[in-house]
Amino acid sequence: MISDNFDKKELTKIRGILKIQVIAYEDKSSCLLSYENATNFDDNQLNIQKLKDVIDKNLIWEKVDETVSPMIEIYFLIGEIQIKRMGFDGKKGLHELVNQ
Repeated sequence: MISDNFDKKELTKIRGILKIQVIAYEDKSSCLLSYENATNFDDNQLNIQKLKDVIDKNLIWEKVDETVSPMIEIYFLIGEIQIKRMGFDGKKGLHELVNQ
């Protein structure tokens, strides 16, 4: 979804982390709640408004039993993009959620 905002040449120039928080509703719809841009591109260059529109209109969750607010970190590295789903709890604090 994020890579759809750029041509491949631009995508190779982005460095840093984009953190987004999305609300996933029980009806499987979504809403971009907040973001933190710690990349070398400003918000306009990252097309944050377009990303919000895509998330709000097109991001459908397969399985949502209750309204949740996933936090996602997108790492723009040399030659690749890594995406991490983050969680927060009282014991672990902020941590990566991994499938087990």
